Amino acid sequence: MNQLKRSLIYVLFTAAILFVGYEVLHPAERPPLKTDLVLYYSANCPHCTTVKEFIHSHNIAQKTPLAMKEITHSKENLTEYLTVAKRCNLPSNNLVVPLLWAQQTCHIGVQPIVDFFNKTPSENL
Repeated sequence: MNQLKRSLIYVLFTAAILFVGYEVLHPAERPPLKTDLVLYYSANCPHCTTVKEFIHSHNIAQKTPLAMKEITHSKENLTEYLTVAKRCNLPSNNLVVPLLWAQQTCHIGVQPIVDFFNKTPSENL
């Protein structure tokens, strides 16, 4: 459990540093989001695994265009995640995953993401 906590703290700390550095160097540059339905996750996050398993078991990615982006191993995905986090008014010291960007709204955590997919028919995504 301690290793998991350390890994999560490391990911959040790294993301916060990158976020601040990016904002200082490029305050006006915002990469556009390529899709309106994106799941941001970390490879080391058990909650992210739960959400990914839900998406897989309910064939959500086959029913609707859903981009799934891992943020700990991709600088491009992390940069995009930080843009979304800013749009969601997340403080730089509270950057969390899993985060679903859907219909210009953030859904953070397992239950809000599952609830979104359960309440939103795929034809409305």
